[in-house]
Amino acid sequence: MDRTPQRKSNTGLRFALVLLGLTLVGALALVDAPVATKSRDREKNTTPEFTAGVARVNLSYSMKNPGRVKFRDSFMSHAARGLAYCTQMNAQNSFGAYTGFKPAIALSDNSIIRADQLDSERFMALWNSHCSNPVHN
Repeated sequence: MDRTPQRKSNTGLRFALVLLGLTLVGALALVDAPVATKSRDREKNTTPEFTAGVARVNLSYSMKNPGRVKFRDSFMSHAARGLAYCTQMNAQNSFGAYTGFKPAIALSDNSIIRADQLDSERFMALWNSHCSNPVHN
């Protein structure tokens, strides 16, 4: 019997270390990527077009049948707290009938102001406050 020590191969260990290194490099790249895109996304999220889309969704989901809400005479306005989406909306009631176009405001902080939820004097004061400075393209 030969008692000379056998040299073990380190190939498996080397492979594991290389794989670990590549995994760490990939993980670091993924961590840095969202930071760069978050600032671009934040810029996109403040455009009037994006704000109008979010506002329409928020207003629609404040109604009984969100998929059946109609909008008209809509515009964006500069408001004290960012942008305001000023519109008239027509929605269905519990019986499926449309209730008629009523004014509504959706603010960029996701708050909603609907004419059917306030007395007309209070709503008009809010409309004049939020919807008197339209955004021009």
